[in-house]
This record gives sequence, C-alpha cells and structure tokens, in this order.
Amino acid sequence: MGTALKSSSILRNGCISELRGGSREVSHRIIKDSHRSVSNHPPAIPALLAQPIVETCLRIPTWDWCRGGINRAITREAFSTALPAPVIARRSKSGPESLTAEVFELGRPVLRDLLLGGALRDNRIIDAAAVEAALDDPAVTRGQLLYRLLELAEAETWTRSWSERGSTSA
Repeated sequence: MGTALKSSSILRNGCISELRGGSREVSHRIIKDSHRSVSNHPPAIPALLAQPIVETCLRIPTWDWCRGGINRAITREAFSTALPAPVIARRSKSGPESLTAEVFELGRPVLRDLLLGGALRDNRIIDAAAVEAALDDPAVTRGQLLYRLLELAEAETWTRSWSERGSTSA
C-alpha cells in the first residue's frame, strides 16, 4: 500500500515533513536555511525542489522507477518527444570523470612535454621513466594514475610559475 502525502506539508520551512498513514515524521533538510536569508533578497530555492515537482516525484511508486527493467522509465517516457532517441535509449550517464578523461586524451602531448621537460624531472622529483610509461599507456584514461599525472602537471606548472617570477626579477 502506497503512502499518500499531505500536499500542504510536503515542503514546509524547507523540510519534508508529516507523511500520512501512520508513518513517522520525516525531518530531512532539503534547503538548508533557505528561509533565513542574511540579505534583503528572497530565499533561493532550486527549481527542481519546488513543491509541485517534489510532490509529483514522491507520488511515483518505486516499482515504476525501473518499469520494464529500464531505469528512469517514467522520465524517459515523459521526454521521449523532446529529446533525441540516443539520449532516451542510453542506459548510463557519464560524470565528470568522462570529461576529465576526454580532456586528458586531447592534452596528452602537451602533458608529456610539460612533465618530461620540466623542473620536476630535472630535479629528479619524478620518475621520468614511470611518467613516460603512464603517458604511453592508452588505458590510462581513468582512475588514480590519471589523477596522479594531473597532480604532477599542476605541481610542474606551479614550479614554473615561480621559476619565471625569479628570472624576470633578476
């Protein structure tokens, strides 16, 4: 049996509260202190947390979320005429890591020059052979090694910025 919601109490003072049907009160903050603005401006409430949207989402039975084994089935159906077919048909979402991997691939030659021709290598702070092997490995597009290479690039860039300052002031 589904739990019906009191529409008047779903978003009161930025909280979800009072579920009908004998359920215990839910008191999770959705919008932290949004009603206590420190300026003279009205509170900023994210559009997707507007009361009608939250109420609609909470009315959808959990078994419909993955209707037919398809995640987000209701959303896919609702936007099927507004979005391209490949977007509706995809079964996974990419996150920030996929963008990082794409940028890394495009910048791999620049990263090679930066790391293998810089102060960290010259001062033997990095293992140049290991860095070169990692940069040559086409599988390095995700995970810890990718982020370690980016950290080294950040350190190299920082080092160069200080080296350039010292050479211009002399």
